[in-house]
Amino acid sequence: MKVVGWSMEPTLAPGSEVIARRVPPHSLAIGDIVVVPAPDSGQLIIKRIAAIGGTPSPAALGAAGTVPDGMVVLLGDNPGMSHDSRHFGSVPADRVVGRVVRQLR
Repeated sequence: MKVVGWSMEPTLAPGSEVIARRVPPHSLAIGDIVVVPAPDSGQLIIKRIAAIGGTPSPAALGAAGTVPDGMVVLLGDNPGMSHDSRHFGSVPADRVVGRVVRQLR
């Protein structure tokens, strides 16, 4: 998959190419970089998992509480340029298409 946009800078620059591998939802972990369809557009996006079900919601979301079971919170590494869970909320973990396992360039 080719990275489009600046939301994952400095980790992944626009034009970078990555390989993602399908993984079962229960194997996802905080810090994983994943590919998921954006809930509001369906376009595939790349984001980092900031929280998983049963863990505290990140302060970036502006709300205290715990992430519901079966859900993940996705944030870009470049918050000023990222359309992520701060805009569309948490995402069902089973919607994750794959975990990024390698950057090609």
